[in-house]
Amino acid sequence: MADYKKVIEEIEDSLRDRESLKKNIWEWHKKHVLGVGLPELEIAFESGEGVRVRDFEGKEYLDFMGQTLNVFVGHHHKKVIEAAIQQMEKLSFCTMLAANEPKSKLAKLINGITAEPLKMLYTVSGGSEANESAMKLARRARYKVGAYKFISRLGAYHGATFGACAATGLVMSKPAWIEPLPTGFVHVPLPYCYRCSFGKKYPDCEIECAKIIEQYIIQEGPEVYAGVIMEPILSAKGVVVPPEEYVKMVRDICTRYGIILIFDEIVSGFGRTGKMFAYEHFDVVPDIMTLGKGMSSGYAAIAGMMVTEELGKLGYAPNYHGFTMSGYPLANAIAYANIKAIIEENLVENCAEAGEYFMGQLKELEKDFEVIGDVRGKGLLVSIEIVRDKKSKIPDFEVAQKITDFCKEKGFLFHFNARGDTVNLLFTPPLCVSKEDIDQGVTVLKQALSRFS
Repeated sequence: MADYKKVIEEIEDSLRDRESLKKNIWEWHKKHVLGVGLPELEIAFESGEGVRVRDFEGKEYLDFMGQTLNVFVGHHHKKVIEAAIQQMEKLSFCTMLAANEPKSKLAKLINGITAEPLKMLYTVSGGSEANESAMKLARRARYKVGAYKFISRLGAYHGATFGACAATGLVMSKPAWIEPLPTGFVHVPLPYCYRCSFGKKYPDCEIECAKIIEQYIIQEGPEVYAGVIMEPILSAKGVVVPPEEYVKMVRDICTRYGIILIFDEIVSGFGRTGKMFAYEHFDVVPDIMTLGKGMSSGYAAIAGMMVTEELGKLGYAPNYHGFTMSGYPLANAIAYANIKAIIEENLVENCAEAGEYFMGQLKELEKDFEVIGDVRGKGLLVSIEIVRDKKSKIPDFEVAQKITDFCKEKGFLFHFNARGDTVNLLFTPPLCVSKEDIDQGVTVLKQALSRFS
């Protein structure tokens, strides 16, 4: 039998001085950590503060990644940390079958900041679980008419679990070895005006990308479809902001045929787009809204969904749908403190103002550099589409990678967002970012564009 205590002793002895710490972190990471499949940053982070992070060499980086698009209030937010400590000293865990103070407080808070008819909160550990839960509830709601299919969109990302992956419309997220995925998912074109699937131009297109959803429903019959799942503002394929009419048309279509409309606001919720939720840009409310990322700013693993009172009362009973960490007191307390900070520190308003400033700076770069095909975004959900030239719109993966690598070397981090037929630089800094931070990042970006375009 292994000497477990000796294993711990060897680990802790190996970390007693700084040089050993740096060396062993890399060694253990490479030997024992299974990666996610994406190229790694080749950075070992040690600490962070606000919109900046530091590695073990002491080098500082301006974090316009928001790491995994989820750091909203900034790194090392003391009030959120204090809330975590206070809750751990009181009650770190209890069964999902019982009430607890953080769970009730969080549900009441999110109810207060979402529009009618959204009323009831269900919490889980991550966005994939939230979307699985939403689709499962939509099927339950439409079960009596035999509905089981979902309409989602090409280019969308909804998660890594099997059902969420089936809803995803990104080819690179669905390799052959993962098939067969759950059936019943139809993928329709995006409202992607820069690269319209129908070869049309807005507004003369008559929003064909919304009309095709109704065509599928009519063709197969409304009784076949349980729901439509979509991000109001799509993030995965660069930031795709649809025309306002599009979202309203999809809402009207779902209402007309009794189909459940699910808004995936895992990325866009809690202020990322300059409003508390992205649906506010379109004056449209879904039947189910899934949440994640900014719900805790990465201080705890938590996601969830808000549903109408009707769907909430329907629920899953007498059957069971739950996760060990559903209603997890510690994560709920952290999420409450995080959302409270977003509200009290006016981070939604700062996001709108800083985002407008950032977009303005990027639009100026667009005029000067042929490789910038398009600049898109809302709030601090912003992307640049990189092309060989504006006329051809051919994606230039090599130049995008060189720009990203140069900026990383200069201490400016953002997402290199290659999606098969397009490549974008995706910027999602914490919502507390300042104009001075933006100026610093844009200066480095301009240097990279000047060198590689």
